[in-house]
Amino acid sequence: MQNCSPLAWKAWGWPASARQRHIEGLRAIAVIAVVGYHVGLPGFAGGFVGVDVFFVISGYVICGHITSLKDRGELDIFNFWLRRIARLAPAGIFVVAVVGAVGLATLPQDRALQLAAAILPAAGFTANLHFIAVASDYHSAMAALNPLLHMWSLGVEAQFYVIWPLAALLMAPRFRVAGVVLIGLTSLAVSAAVTPTHPTLAYYGLPSRLWEMAAGAALVLSGRRAPAWAAAVGIAAIILAVMWFDAATPFPGYAAVLPVLGALLAIAAPSPMLGGAGLVWIGARSYSWYLWHWPLIVFGEMIQSGLYVRLAASGIALAFAAITWASIEEPARKWGRRWAAI
Repeated sequence: MQNCSPLAWKAWGWPASARQRHIEGLRAIAVIAVVGYHVGLPGFAGGFVGVDVFFVISGYVICGHITSLKDRGELDIFNFWLRRIARLAPAGIFVVAVVGAVGLATLPQDRALQLAAAILPAAGFTANLHFIAVASDYHSAMAALNPLLHMWSLGVEAQFYVIWPLAALLMAPRFRVAGVVLIGLTSLAVSAAVTPTHPTLAYYGLPSRLWEMAAGAALVLSGRRAPAWAAAVGIAAIILAVMWFDAATPFPGYAAVLPVLGALLAIAAPSPMLGGAGLVWIGARSYSWYLWHWPLIVFGEMIQSGLYVRLAASGIALAFAAITWASIEEPARKWGRRWAAI
């Protein structure tokens, strides 16, 4: 068996607390990149790559859990899905409901209709499919008017959670690494081929994003550890992508290799640099901050446009995230642990 227990770092000499802090710190970097991009901060033109970092983390964490359970004969797919629903749905549906109610009451009719069409897909974690269907370019001015646009990435993650445990059941232990690498390379080839010709489909679609999760999965299956300095190199690669890329960069395609490789190095290198208290605090609340930041930026822009308005909106969103994390996310997580296997 390949070492991918929760989460292979025990074999690396990492206690669970240090491992968790490391991951939360990387989540913080990812969400700061995304928020900085949406706020329009100088130097964050490519901050959308934070989503790719999230995808790598998801592949790493989820593969580690699923494969460990399968090897112990304890994998119950329905319990796994229940746990994922308990983790994502309560906060996600709550924010969608609030945003939908506020938006339908305040937005102009044409924008309210666009929002209304996105509410059910967003609540059902299929927003990426909705935006593919309406041919909504993520970077376009029209798409930026929809306060639920950011829910697309949660749709990709949810669809990954559906298919990955099924794939795990089909993979024999000795073929796991080869199978995951094959899936990843196939998806990367699809991404590279589709990005220039159908950029909206490539951006929102799971087939062109699956390789990013598969990269994280391959890392945990390999059980490989990188030297401590690799964490700095990985973070530098993510920062380079954030500063170098912009809305004109064909993405994902091969351009996404840079932030994905950076995320892999940052995960594989047992370095305390990501374990600072501030980063860990933000990382733990990164899901709720991600949920709140974009709608509040869009609503803030309705009142007055400008960088300081967007900054204020993102700060209010972080305060909302702290409340949502404490009152919805954590209770839902505890409930999920009572009912699910992982």
